[in-house]
Amino acid sequence: MKSRIKTIASSSLKGLSLLLRGAADRLTDVAQITDFARAAYLDFIPRTDDIFIVTYPRSGTTWMQMILYQLTTDGKMDFPHICQVLPWFERFVAMGVMSVAEFDRLPDPRIFKSHLSYPQIPKGPCKYVYVARNGKDVAVSYYHFYVSHLFFKGTFSDFFEHRFMRGKVQF
Repeated sequence: MKSRIKTIASSSLKGLSLLLRGAADRLTDVAQITDFARAAYLDFIPRTDDIFIVTYPRSGTTWMQMILYQLTTDGKMDFPHICQVLPWFERFVAMGVMSVAEFDRLPDPRIFKSHLSYPQIPKGPCKYVYVARNGKDVAVSYYHFYVSHLFFKGTFSDFFEHRFMRGKVQF
């Protein structure tokens, strides 16, 4: 009888623990969204010489970052990774990698990468460069990204039909 009570109690506590962990994960997500909204829409003040490179993923973002960096620095390549000099706006703000105060210290012109949609991107007197790429090429590149970085195991057809065309990919 005692062992049955222990089993039921253990099972109940395990269920409660899972429920609490799920709630904690959801609260963490809400906190991150709140932090991002505050930083991006209240604390961040776009400048007239800011440039946002806005693209759908896998559409030439890094290529455009390199071009703009070259044009604005006389071709200097003195950085370990492009994201350290041209940050990914939403990722750096949302993950706390860079604060708005650190954005303010970036040299002019500040250039930001973003995959935010038009309603989500901070608006201001700055410039926006939108890069588009043939959708077929985007789908192939996205598939290979999912295989190499997100460990997708399916075929290209599976990815294309069940993820890409249904909007079930990042961004």
